[in-house]
Amino acid sequence: NLSNALGTLGDRNGALVQHREAVRIRPDWSIALATLAGLQATGPDPVRDPEESVRLASRAAELSGGRDPYILQRLGEAYAAAGQFSDAIRTAEAADGLASQSAPALAAQIRAELTLYRAGVRVVTVTSR
Repeated sequence: NLSNALGTLGDRNGALVQHREAVRIRPDWSIALATLAGLQATGPDPVRDPEESVRLASRAAELSGGRDPYILQRLGEAYAAAGQFSDAIRTAEAADGLASQSAPALAAQIRAELTLYRAGVRVVTVTSR
């Protein structure tokens, strides 16, 4: 929760530290793995770590059985950050399919990201800190 609050306040570095700690304490917590992966995929340097992001998000997707659209969205972001746009598109399409019935706002977000991936552009989050 602290990580989420820090992220909301724009403190990506603080959020990153807190999520790393959460994953250290509970290494199989799929949501924490996925959120940490998202921070590392969409953040600016030196936060950005595409290879680690793919590793973390892949593990989260494995733990969730590939059935959580939020986790698949993070995996798509990780693939795009690593320049693996065909994997990002495939994963985001799967996430969209899962989210379209149960989470329309998330599905809309995923579709916007799909447009970026199809253009060969990764998702970037800009913060004030």
